[in-house]
Formats: sequence, C-alpha cells, structure tokens
Amino acid sequence: MLKNNPEIILEELADCFGTLDHENRKNMIDRICGANHIFVAGVGRTGYVMRCFSMRLMQAGYSVFWIGDNNTPSAGEGDLIILGSGSGETGTLCNYIRTAKRIGMSSIALTTADMSTLAKEADTVIVLKGNSKFQKGNDCGSVQPMGALFEQELLIYLDSLILDMMELGLTSTDRMKQKHANLE
Repeated sequence: MLKNNPEIILEELADCFGTLDHENRKNMIDRICGANHIFVAGVGRTGYVMRCFSMRLMQAGYSVFWIGDNNTPSAGEGDLIILGSGSGETGTLCNYIRTAKRIGMSSIALTTADMSTLAKEADTVIVLKGNSKFQKGNDCGSVQPMGALFEQELLIYLDSLILDMMELGLTSTDRMKQKHANLE
C-alpha cells in the first residue's frame, strides 16, 4: 500500500509556513515597489520557480528581467536583484549578488541558509525552512528528496507575496490578465 504522499507533502509545507517571518514579506514588497527595474535569477528547479515569479511580477506591471536572457539590459543603482538558492552558495548567483552590490543595486536572497554567502551579501534575506539538496540528512524533517521542500515552499511563498500585493492594491487579477502573453 502506498503512503498518502500528497498529504505528507502538504503537512510538511504547513509546518514550514507556521514559523515564517512575515516582517520580511513587507520589506520585500517595499523593495519591489521602489525598484526601477527588477532582475531575477535562480538555477535548476529553483530557477524554474524564480522564472514563475518574474513572470508574475511582469504581469503585475513591473519592469522585470531574467538574468542571462539576450534582451536583459544593464543594471544599476535604483535596480533590484532577487535571487533564489536553497544552499545560498550557488556560484553564479554569488557572483551576481557581488556585482549587484558593487554597482549599487539593492538585493533580496531567498534561501534555507541564513549563514550562506547569499544571505550575508543580501540587503534582505528571506529564510525558508525547507532543506537544500546539499544538506546532510534532512534537518527540516522532510521525507522528500534533495531540495524539493524548499522549491515548493519558495513557489508558495512567492505566490503569496503576489496575493499580498493584490491586497495592498498594488496589482490585480484584471491587470495581470491584460499583461498575459497573447502570442501563444
């Protein structure tokens, strides 16, 4: 007999969000609203989640770019970089945040590792409870492989941030529908 794995995953996620620091959510929204342009990146499965968030920000009316795309312009002072990494040690992302700091950008890191390079370099750090794929054992108690819990928690956290922005009147479903791709 198979376990009820969907229920187990939902229980793990509920546990993660029960201990989340909500003060940084408002800080993140303020940084997004105050940015001239927003640059987003992540790698692997976390990168897919971050791409989902960058799409939502674009649909919400923000000037958003995925770092590394051919049409990504130069960044500078007044811009924001948002990076997601379970370990907080992904080499390319650590390079991005150092460059961002050097050119005067503000920065947000979403990670499980509050003592990581990304966390130490970022202006705002969102520490999520899920495990990274490189942690020994499952410190967070997840039965899921590698960084799956972090990736799921990251998606829900970022989607909830969009809901927060809607509640604050910063965007709406109608506005996002108007920005939805029509070359499909």
